[in-house]
Amino acid sequence: MSDKKIRTTEQKAKRKRILWGAFWGTAITAAVSAGIAIPIVQAQKKLPQPTPVLTNDDAIISIVTPNGKNYNLNYGDLDKNHNELNGPKYIASQVEKFLTKYLYEQEYKGSLWYEAVYNADKAENKRRSFALDSIDKIKSENTKKINDLEKKIQEDYGLEKKWDEKFKEELASSQYGNAKSKEEAIEYLTTKQMESNAYRRYQTEVNKDWTYSELKNGIIANRDIYYTYNGEKIEVAKQGETITLSFAKENVNYVLPLENSEELLTENKDQLAIPMFVTKSFVADQKEASRFITPWIERKQAIISDFKLASKPNKDDVVTPWSVSKDEVIKLLSYNAFVLEDKNKVEVAQGIDKIATFSGISPLIIVDETKQEEWNKALIKANNDAKLLEFVSSDKSAADQYGSIGFQNIFSQLQGKEAKEYIPLISILLGDATETTGIYKYNEQNELFTNLKEELNKSLLEIIKNSAGENSQTYKDLKNALDSTNSKELNKTDLNSNNIATLNDTIKNTINSMIDSDFNKAISKVYQTVFSTNNPDNKISSIIKVKDNYLRVTSDGILLQNVYYLSDVNKVNSLIIHDLTIQSKSNYNGAFKKEVLNLNNIFNEILTKDFQVADLLSQDEFINYIKEQSFIQQETNEERKFTQEDIEKAIEYEKLVKQADNSSLINNKAKQIESFVKNEFNSGIYADWKATLEADNQYKWELAPHTNQKPIDYLFKTINDFINSNLSKKLKSN
Repeated sequence: MSDKKIRTTEQKAKRKRILWGAFWGTAITAAVSAGIAIPIVQAQKKLPQPTPVLTNDDAIISIVTPNGKNYNLNYGDLDKNHNELNGPKYIASQVEKFLTKYLYEQEYKGSLWYEAVYNADKAENKRRSFALDSIDKIKSENTKKINDLEKKIQEDYGLEKKWDEKFKEELASSQYGNAKSKEEAIEYLTTKQMESNAYRRYQTEVNKDWTYSELKNGIIANRDIYYTYNGEKIEVAKQGETITLSFAKENVNYVLPLENSEELLTENKDQLAIPMFVTKSFVADQKEASRFITPWIERKQAIISDFKLASKPNKDDVVTPWSVSKDEVIKLLSYNAFVLEDKNKVEVAQGIDKIATFSGISPLIIVDETKQEEWNKALIKANNDAKLLEFVSSDKSAADQYGSIGFQNIFSQLQGKEAKEYIPLISILLGDATETTGIYKYNEQNELFTNLKEELNKSLLEIIKNSAGENSQTYKDLKNALDSTNSKELNKTDLNSNNIATLNDTIKNTINSMIDSDFNKAISKVYQTVFSTNNPDNKISSIIKVKDNYLRVTSDGILLQNVYYLSDVNKVNSLIIHDLTIQSKSNYNGAFKKEVLNLNNIFNEILTKDFQVADLLSQDEFINYIKEQSFIQQETNEERKFTQEDIEKAIEYEKLVKQADNSSLINNKAKQIESFVKNEFNSGIYADWKATLEADNQYKWELAPHTNQKPIDYLFKTINDFINSNLSKKLKSN
């Protein structure tokens, strides 16, 4: 600056007071990110206000870390640490201010073009106005707002009451960005108003801006089309010319109904709106949403199919250690006909025989639908699993979607679910545990349901033997019904439904005739023995691996999960097309009855401020732009241009804030996680959670295989590391 300001001691003191609030927010953020477990909001409320009576050695804040170490921040450390803690925050805010302005200007110009193209073929009464306001207009509106505020304060307080001090006090509030002048307040309000639209390229949606005819044939201008930008008339198309949307790609981000589809037979092609998966940006070359797939799948995304049984352990019941209903055992042992890959053949099998190979929706995701033979095989498998869900599972609500409710964001799980749901899920996503990685060690039991079937058969026959005798007709009929030779492959023409019904009736009637106490005692022992395989004291592993599935025994029952990891860009693109096909009602007769992905917010997990800043500042266009800009330094009040170091500080600061947000999310779950750990130990049914009485008569609590670490501390660290993984990764294309 040509007229650099020289600040007085009083001005410096005032400036330091203004910076207190910003410093404390950053100090707390840094503390959380460093792993210091303190309730953020509570700490902010309880921070003592520093005053001149404090000495340099007086502690302003004292924190105890998880390992018991005391951390003190002294009054004398303030000036020393201020630049280190608050400097990057200020630089980041300045960098983002210029980025916001630059991006908004692009969106403003893009919106003028987008509106012109949208209205190019429409009658006057069908045209829409949605172009953004110019920066000058926004600034003018906010200038008026601040001037009106100043006038009101003048009227309310008058000269004798020093209205100017009240005005400055008002501007220094968070509402106006802690501004020190009218100009700063106007700039803050203008920047805030631009933010919601400036970053539209990082917001995805399925919009219906364009019709079938416009996408099929192009947009035919019904008049000369142009827009005015900065006083310059920019031509888009002459009357009669065809405008093609460069960002619209058929069978990539939109799907057209087939020519003979009901939609086209009943709807006007000029009015039939087609769903398109794009960003909300008005800039044509920033509309592509699929560019976010790669960084998104690096965060361990998955689609899960569930198969549930209601049987569950009775923690405190020695006589009947499991709660198992007759109805569920009947369903498990009943026969059904399952279609084979050779559609002329069927497999007659008991429900229990098909559970281990349950794969839900996964086969339909894995196989390329264009490869008809492979697709037909996958569809047969999925339909057999749907039948299994319908006739055997205790929860058939998602049978029409093969047991899947679609993609579930892990952050949504953390925010809305209980620890008993998201901790096992994170464990599955992290993989089999070692001493220092993952959460649960898998107990491999590929033959679990085969063993369960064998033990159930033995136990049921033993019950009848004890009550009616081995030579009774009831015993013989049940033995015949349970005989393994009843499970066989048949030609469809040889299938006798009456025979299957007879076998099932025998199983059902015989089990229902058993004395409840005899059944409960015997069958519960079977479940206890089978599900505790490989573990001492009848304990159950937290996660049992059954072939390609993960099985959990919970207080709600048995949950078998098939997990498809979304690790391939082409597969995600294929699912996007499936969802768009369903939305556009494009004569779709495929296997998916509902959308698998929530396209409107699918990438919200990664498209956070730290990602946006890191992505932008990895591109030469934005790096060069920022380096050309000047800003006022916080401490010296002098003007200088941004450097590469400033850019790196801005990136690191946003990463720090995101880590703090994630840590805050985990900290807010503290009591929930602690309660979960306590319940797992107290349940006494899980082999992973061990309590060992040591020589001093104190119990040592352990989560296997992480026996050298405290369970709660280890869980917190593992979950925190998981949600912070791949933080601020830039787009691969940049």
